[in-house]
Amino acid sequence: MFHTLAHLRTEHLSTTHGSMESLDITATRAVRHLLANQPTTSAKVNFAWTVAAGAQLARAATITWIDDGTLYVLARDEAWRREISRARTVITDRLSHLLGPDVVRPTRVRAAGAARRAGSSGPVYEDPHA
Repeated sequence: MFHTLAHLRTEHLSTTHGSMESLDITATRAVRHLLANQPTTSAKVNFAWTVAAGAQLARAATITWIDDGTLYVLARDEAWRREISRARTVITDRLSHLLGPDVVRPTRVRAAGAARRAGSSGPVYEDPHA
């Protein structure tokens, strides 16, 4: 991985004429490069979720990604659901940056223990377009 970081750093410096780039930008660029060479799987999306959401939000939820691009986020409780919902746009943008624009499309969030829709056996997820 060090070789990859060094390569990306050198490549960027040659295109910016010697200006410095922050470590977080270099690290994100390296992660994106490494992810681009891997097949899209639930494990890859889960890893990207942890990077995109940050450690605290990532620990507060469990995610399920399905092949149509929908990301289901099950927050630990209602308070975490609100926090994740507020951060959804930023997290989705970060996921798009790390994984590509069409890997994660709609993101649906619900709290653990949330009521189920009447007559439904599945959980109720918040509509991101509502």
